[in-house]
Amino acid sequence: MTASDDLLFRDDEELFGDDEWPAESGVPSTEPWKVLVVDDEEEVHRATRLVLEDFTFDGRGLEFYYAESAAEGLSKLRQHPDTAVILLDVVMETTEAGLEMVRNIRHELNNRLVRIILRTGQPGQAPEQSVIVEYDINDYKEKSELTAQRLFTSMTVALRTHRDMLILDRNRLGLQQIIEASYDLFGMRSIRQLAMGVLNQLTGTLGMGGDALFLQARQPAESYADAEYSIVAGTGKFAHCTEHVEERYICLEHGISDIVNEAIERRKSIMRGDLYVGVFPSSGDVLNMVYLECKGGCASSVDDRLIGLFSRNVSVAVNNVRLNDELVQTKQDVVQRLGEALERREHRAGRHVRRVSEMAALLGRLVGMGEGEVERLRLATPMHDVGKVGIPDAILGKPGPLSEQERAVAQKHSVIGYNLLGGAAESLQGDAAIIAGQHHENWDGSGYPEGLSGEQIHMFARIVALCDVFDTVLHDRVYAEPWSVEDAVAYILKNRGVSFDPSLVDLFRDNLQDFQEIQRLYPDS
Repeated sequence: MTASDDLLFRDDEELFGDDEWPAESGVPSTEPWKVLVVDDEEEVHRATRLVLEDFTFDGRGLEFYYAESAAEGLSKLRQHPDTAVILLDVVMETTEAGLEMVRNIRHELNNRLVRIILRTGQPGQAPEQSVIVEYDINDYKEKSELTAQRLFTSMTVALRTHRDMLILDRNRLGLQQIIEASYDLFGMRSIRQLAMGVLNQLTGTLGMGGDALFLQARQPAESYADAEYSIVAGTGKFAHCTEHVEERYICLEHGISDIVNEAIERRKSIMRGDLYVGVFPSSGDVLNMVYLECKGGCASSVDDRLIGLFSRNVSVAVNNVRLNDELVQTKQDVVQRLGEALERREHRAGRHVRRVSEMAALLGRLVGMGEGEVERLRLATPMHDVGKVGIPDAILGKPGPLSEQERAVAQKHSVIGYNLLGGAAESLQGDAAIIAGQHHENWDGSGYPEGLSGEQIHMFARIVALCDVFDTVLHDRVYAEPWSVEDAVAYILKNRGVSFDPSLVDLFRDNLQDFQEIQRLYPDS
């Protein structure tokens, strides 16, 4: 230990009585703050630990890690990226080893949260003003001035800043999740994301740990005492619980279930030690609940009004999703029933539109569409023949071949269907209009009504064209007997590049068993 280092730990022991350490509010935790000491003198490691071994901040002590070089220090930081403070020597294996380590921490490891206190016994090597301007450090001390009192002060300031940055970082994460969720507010996944974002904001604003849950309980016929609850969102150690939203007790320890059940039965918020369950009735028979773990006691940090506002807003969002789901389901049912009604008009009593819809979705996935696009295709497909409402029964039900004049009338169903459904392109109605208008166009341009060819034909329509033909020829028609699967496949292969998109035919052929499985799952009644 050098003479200058000896000044670092002058006899200030009277300053470190337990009663004199300030109690701070912040991010509660029982885990100690991690401190990394990087210095090439073993005696400095020992003395630092000796002086700070009784140090506490926010009710948390210190856990020390040591390195004797910048390279070893970076290795330790990679192992412990949640390190709060680094006490870093400047001159070690080289005269600027500490400064180079700072560069690596901020730029290579991209760690902006750790607080760095630079210490040097040779201030001439790195003048203070230059270091503060050029390097992202938080304090700069000559070892000759770092008495025990000043080390205590520097550590307190560094940890307070680190704690506040953690809170800001969690708030930033919460805002990011809320913004991302706003792109698709009516998807259940994004509602969970929205709730998780607000939970992060909530716990950050209240200055507590990030372990939180948003729960909902629905009242059964008799009382809330028998209510079952579901998890809408979770953060911290409960984040994975959102993968099983409808399962009761999932991811909940027995003690947590007890306090939640008690809160449900009493319909009142409960604060017990480190646990808080806020209960906020919503419209209808739903109870919204926020479960928080606030290490060190909840009384000083919980704000019922803030939590209540959060609960009401998330509840409104979830209720809106449910209403939207009901509207979407109603629209799907109407579309499906209309398609089935058209089948009956053609003297079919089967499930043609369901099979074609499911096969179209399968082929869409094989093409590489995302699930959202696949769902649009599946929902729009049942309307592909809606234009037949404008075709006379005598033509639709004719048991023999159509005359040229009758065929021309029948082919008008594509235009009729498009005109009936014509709407915004980015809607179910718009998708259905495109399919209805183009599903009789041929890859080589020989189809109708416009003689489109190749990629001029929308992919949805190309997919439905293939699936429609395959299903139609396999089943009874008033004008023809059903074909065998072998004959149907042979026809599609023969018309590869003529009627059908060659790439779709190849996918169909290579996955034929999956298409046959759909035929088996939805047989005609």
